[in-house]
Amino acid sequence: MRHFLSDEHGRRNALRRGGGLTFVSLDVSSAETRLADPTTDDSPDARFEREWALQVVESALTTLESEARDKGRSDQWEVLRSYLSMESEPPSYPETAARLGMTVTALKVAVHRLRQRFRELLRSTIADTLEDRSEVDDELAQLIQALRRP
Repeated sequence: MRHFLSDEHGRRNALRRGGGLTFVSLDVSSAETRLADPTTDDSPDARFEREWALQVVESALTTLESEARDKGRSDQWEVLRSYLSMESEPPSYPETAARLGMTVTALKVAVHRLRQRFRELLRSTIADTLEDRSEVDDELAQLIQALRRP
C-alpha cells in the first residue's frame, strides 16, 4: 500500500503503449541468478528496491555497450567497463593505456567521459520513472543506498 496513490496517479498519466520509450530486453539469465539466492534478512521492500537499482544500472550499462558498438569501439568498451564496477579494483591506468594503445592522459579522459555518460544515463532512466523530475537526486540517492545494502 506504500505509495499507492502516487503509483496510481502515475499509471493514469502514463503514455499508452510505451509512448516514445526505448525498450530494453531483460537478460533472463542474470535476473534468475540474482533472484535465486535472495538474502533472507531483507524485507520485500528492500529486495524490490535493490532489484530496481540493479535493473537501472544494467539498463545504463546496456545502453553504453550499444553506443560503443555503434561507434565501433566494442574492444575499448570491454576494457573500460571495469572502471565502472564497484565490486572490483580496475587495472592501473598505465597498464590499460598500454593495452589500448593510448596515452595515460587520453585514457583518463576516456574513463571520465564514460563515467559522465553513465551518470547521465542513470539520471535519465530514473527521470523517466518520475512524475516530478525535481526528485531525481532523491531517487538517485535511494538507488545508491539500495546498491550498498548486502
